[in-house]
Amino acid sequence: MARKSLSPRRNKVRLSNLVVGSFVLFSLSSYSYAQETLVDGSRAVVNGKPVLHSTVEEKVKTGPLVSVSDYPSVGGATNAERALNDAINFQIILEAAEENDIDISDEEVDAEIDRFIKAQNTTRKQLDQFLAKQNKSYEDYRKDFSKQLLLQQFQRQVILPRVKVTDKDVEAFYQSKGGVVDPSQVTMTLQQIIVGPDPQRASDLYEKVKGTKNFSAAVEKYSEGPKGEGAFLRNLRLAELAPNIQEALVKLGKGEISLPVQSQAGFHLFYVVSRSESKLADDDYVKLKPRLENELRNKKLLEQTNSWLVEAREGARVTVSGKK
Repeated sequence: MARKSLSPRRNKVRLSNLVVGSFVLFSLSSYSYAQETLVDGSRAVVNGKPVLHSTVEEKVKTGPLVSVSDYPSVGGATNAERALNDAINFQIILEAAEENDIDISDEEVDAEIDRFIKAQNTTRKQLDQFLAKQNKSYEDYRKDFSKQLLLQQFQRQVILPRVKVTDKDVEAFYQSKGGVVDPSQVTMTLQQIIVGPDPQRASDLYEKVKGTKNFSAAVEKYSEGPKGEGAFLRNLRLAELAPNIQEALVKLGKGEISLPVQSQAGFHLFYVVSRSESKLADDDYVKLKPRLENELRNKKLLEQTNSWLVEAREGARVTVSGKK
């Protein structure tokens, strides 16, 4: 029988050759039920499973406020309301992934964490030390990482088939980007300061260092991540970074410092050591078409994820408590 895009029970799908960007936003709380729920209290119940008060509070305090979608939040919604809706939507997607037999093995999770650590030019020991400063265990970190991988695989397996990109769409997208910086042709060497997940602390630190003439000294003084040579990220292509980091760096020139950018490791302040780039030219369409098509498909993937959630929320049993 042909399966509908919202049908929960589908053929088994296993994750293979999953490639995730080096910088991915992870700031989730583990969902524990029963005993923890009695102590923590729930803000909502989704198909019989609680969304804990601590989950929403952590999203508000340390971010990201929205990791999937804050539908059905409207203009004027508080951060707590947006965080709660996002947590509900994330829970709905996790359940749908389980019902579709979408799975990620322990080996795949460990391999992706190892790849992330290498991309950050750090070590497992340094990661453990950083987590300890955030009062977070490696197992909690690993569970959060696994959930984000599961979310991404769900989007690839269930949502991506709903995405249609035609040659005409790509051409229009190309025309809209004429004369702008081509991320695939931007290469940068960066130096970074990494601090914990507190956005106010990251903002205060930015004010301290934004005018510094010696960023290396600031790294040694303030960074909770790798120092010395370990603080450098050399010869990175802008297009290989997560969208939020691309946005923070795309307009920066040599010697400039980014605003705080959040990733799985905490907040980053990036100093541009060097940069080379080219711009889109009139005859670049054929060369750039595959990248442009992929970029447009990712944009539409996010749009279709929201559309899927609109339908899924209608069929889910969601009860929100009166606790604010």
